[in-house]
Amino acid sequence: MVAVQKVQGQAGRLPWLTVSRALASASIIFLLLAVIGQWPYGFYTLLRFLVCGSAAYRALEAHKRQMTAWVWLMGITAVLFNPIIPIYLTRSIWRPIDFLAAVLFGVSVIVAVKEKSAPVSKGGSM
Repeated sequence: MVAVQKVQGQAGRLPWLTVSRALASASIIFLLLAVIGQWPYGFYTLLRFLVCGSAAYRALEAHKRQMTAWVWLMGITAVLFNPIIPIYLTRSIWRPIDFLAAVLFGVSVIVAVKEKSAPVSKGGSM
């Protein structure tokens, strides 16, 4: 009976899927879609909200972990994709930016996973 309750309690949880990873993954997908196609204006507006929010969230997480370089990288990305005061560039300029932003989000997920799985040193910087 106890074993059945344990399995049922864990059935709805995906421990590897966090809010941050889900936002980063959605951003990667949308950014790559922006690179390969031409979409209506609404798609790019949604892209700006998604990427800006994801980058800001990841910047805050990086700040909590004292990862200064990632704070700056994600902060600049959030400003660049800001939907409130947008930066207007041509599509030919946005495509490489979108691709680089997708790569940046991918690397940030990999770095975050490696950091969480790394053993904590007793010296205690992180």
